[in-house]
Amino acid sequence: MPMTVRILGAREMDSLLAELGPRVAKRVAGNAMRAGARVIRREARRRVRVRTGALKRSIVVRAGREPGTAVVGFLRPTSRRAHLVEFGTRHSPARPFMRPAIDETANEVIEKIGERMFAGIEREAEKLLRGA
Repeated sequence: MPMTVRILGAREMDSLLAELGPRVAKRVAGNAMRAGARVIRREARRRVRVRTGALKRSIVVRAGREPGTAVVGFLRPTSRRAHLVEFGTRHSPARPFMRPAIDETANEVIEKIGERMFAGIEREAEKLLRGA
């Protein structure tokens, strides 16, 4: 089921980012997205079933391919087994941990991204003022 989110102040934040320039905007957005992704990573690590701990340790946050994005993923070689735990097989039941982590932390993620965006914009604006 798709989720629609309305963020108050998003237009203002977008115009402030545009004033800071594309390089700074990408850095601020990337930092904010990684902060939100760390919330999901923390919850996924809490929820995952632990036998050896390898899957839990392999859950990581990385910068996405597109500027200003972040990805919650798995390190190899454990990444080859993560989907088997999440969705199950014909021999073992599904033990979802990623989808519930995303669903449970959605509001916290949005709040964290907003906080980091505003803090980053404020920090970069102060740098510009000091430099002028």
